Amino acid sequence: MGTTTTAVSIEGIITIMRSLPWLWVILINMSTQGFLFLSPFPGFLPFEIGANFFGFLGATPLFLFFPAIVTAVLGIIGMVTSWPFLLREFLYAHTDEGFVEGVLNTFLCALIPFYSKIAGETNEVHEAALIKRQIYGPNQADDDELWIYINGVATPQDIAFQNCVMLNELFHHKVTAVHNVTNSLIVDLYDCIRGKLFSEKYCLEARRVLKGKLTKALKTSAKKKIVLVAHSQGTIITSNALSELYEENDESILRQMQNKLEVYNFANCAHQLPPASAFKHMEHINNQGDLVAWLGALFPFPNLWKDHHNKAMSLEGDMVIEPWLWGHMLNSHYLRLLKKGHYNSSKIASYLVHEKSGALVTALKSNSPERTYATLE
Repeated sequence: MGTTTTAVSIEGIITIMRSLPWLWVILINMSTQGFLFLSPFPGFLPFEIGANFFGFLGATPLFLFFPAIVTAVLGIIGMVTSWPFLLREFLYAHTDEGFVEGVLNTFLCALIPFYSKIAGETNEVHEAALIKRQIYGPNQADDDELWIYINGVATPQDIAFQNCVMLNELFHHKVTAVHNVTNSLIVDLYDCIRGKLFSEKYCLEARRVLKGKLTKALKTSAKKKIVLVAHSQGTIITSNALSELYEENDESILRQMQNKLEVYNFANCAHQLPPASAFKHMEHINNQGDLVAWLGALFPFPNLWKDHHNKAMSLEGDMVIEPWLWGHMLNSHYLRLLKKGHYNSSKIASYLVHEKSGALVTALKSNSPERTYATLE
């Protein structure tokens, strides 16, 4: 038993080690995006050649990795112009708890491993209910459509629920949240590695809950359409859950996946998904300046990056890329801009409900008092 464990551990280390050069490739590409965006290189070089040349140098000790580090950070928090929206989203997420308590809880969940268990956060599935119909208008399709959202790393329940409210505002559907509970940023990133490169060992409760929710909906004839929205680490959990469903080879489930299931991956960092033909629609929506998206959908050499099972990266489906957009946060860097007309080649953009709403919207969380959240404007 000990020998087998040691062998598996050594194989795991080898898998991680052979992935490290690809992380450097990602840093080179992020550095290149920065030079393309800011264009500070000499004019005697053609634009793209200059950006690639200085982008490469920016990810080397010659420049102390400074350009690569700066662009990697901007690939998460976005450009300065997006920061007011990021701050407002953060503040409004905690209005029901009080600012100090809410901010403290968010930082403790993000920084202290498994603090979320002390805080009582669970993978509870809840709905962002529409209680201000005069803002959103009645939605007659809620009975035969199911919209599911699963979040990424370091996302406390309040912020995950606010993501649902934003989706709710855009599409006028109730959104069921499968909350991927954070166990701190460090542990979440470790889980991402396990899920991306060692999928069979990645047994998050959120994965089980998501698979169960999808299975039940696929078997329910009352549901004509199932829309799954995944973000960041949520795309890895989604890829594993969908792969399980696909590999179980249940003909009735597979048939309903083709007839009903639409999957929209924002900032997709997964390694493998079932073929696009297994779904009614499969799509990957990415900002070119999103660091996390370069770990998956935007990675330039997918056939060369192998996982623990020696499988190359495979993410079939429609690819939607905004070449000049930066940032990784779902509300501030994706949904807000989706409402403003970006990602217009995405099928999900056709579901937008274009109505004027106020600066705030009131939403109701099950088993929780009424609270106020920021909208996208």
